[in-house]
Amino acid sequence: MFMFIRMGFHAIVRDKANLFFIVLFPSLLVFMLGNLLAFLDNPDEAINPMEIRYTIQTENVDEVAAIDAFLEAFSEIDQITFVEAEDFDAVKEAVRSENASAGILFTEPIGIEIFEGSDSIQNRAVKLIFKGYARQAGALTAIAQTAPERLPETVDAIFSGAGGLLADHDLGYSRTMLDYYAVTMIVMIIFMGSTTGGAEDLFSERKNHTLARIIASPKNRTNIYIQKVIAQLPQNLMQTAIVMIVSIAVFHVHYADTFRGNLLLMLMLILAGMAVSALFMILGMILKFNPTAIIMPLAWVILFISGTFSKEVSISGFTEYSPAFLIQSAAFDLTVFGRDEKCLIVIVICVAVLILSTVAGALLFRRKGFAV
Repeated sequence: MFMFIRMGFHAIVRDKANLFFIVLFPSLLVFMLGNLLAFLDNPDEAINPMEIRYTIQTENVDEVAAIDAFLEAFSEIDQITFVEAEDFDAVKEAVRSENASAGILFTEPIGIEIFEGSDSIQNRAVKLIFKGYARQAGALTAIAQTAPERLPETVDAIFSGAGGLLADHDLGYSRTMLDYYAVTMIVMIIFMGSTTGGAEDLFSERKNHTLARIIASPKNRTNIYIQKVIAQLPQNLMQTAIVMIVSIAVFHVHYADTFRGNLLLMLMLILAGMAVSALFMILGMILKFNPTAIIMPLAWVILFISGTFSKEVSISGFTEYSPAFLIQSAAFDLTVFGRDEKCLIVIVICVAVLILSTVAGALLFRRKGFAV
């Protein structure tokens, strides 16, 4: 096994073209795209000013005060205006006629009903506004029942106090397009390098008749194939680690906030590369011509519509399910928000694909005379 890994490492080091595309090229792309395309760093969606009309269906003075405290927290936000109405049917009619963005019915005890308008973006914004309110409803209900006099101050602390729902939060540093392209360029190298590397490995050995000599050895074919899959590790490790190290040291890119987060990110990217390599090694055994002719155009198209080169480019119904997009999404969830759920899911999927591809490839590799 170590012989195949050492051979794979030496092959990368000896080939100056490999060193360029693994070390220099992606690092330059991080710098060039991160600076030249900075003008594309715009919000994903624009939310127009909203007028939200509401009706309060409770006569409890403390609950009304709590609702007023909640709405007061939004008084400094110019984009949102709350207008009270006595009749909720009139509120719904205003929303239907697009004179209001949404309607809110505050019910007793501390419940809400949302009547949505026709603008899907504004509807999402309204849901997000009241999602935090709904999460606290249980606690607020308990306070209303046990200590109603403390309800207004509790709502104020939750929604507008120090560290509250509407308090300003900071990531600790400003994210730039360099941070975006540092992730996407690693994903690009994974798909470009691992697909072509995995597919060309067995194809070139078949073409040069070196595979026949390897098969003639006393080693089991399954063992040989598994070792050749493992031999893809040096390339996947180098192409991930080098881009991350160079982008941090030279371009001051920010990945995850913690050492554990960065290790998890690197593990996900390496396993993704290994899964891609194992999958396309099968293609290298099947095709009788250089698989790069198919792989390169296909990989470029998938990467392009997955937001790798510009987050503004996407195709609804495809982009959100493409492997490149899913890996990028998991990476951004980890690096920007510190959430590792998507990253762990991608790791599990990559391990499954790696194992299944290796088993399928080994069964195919065992066919008598197949690789000669």
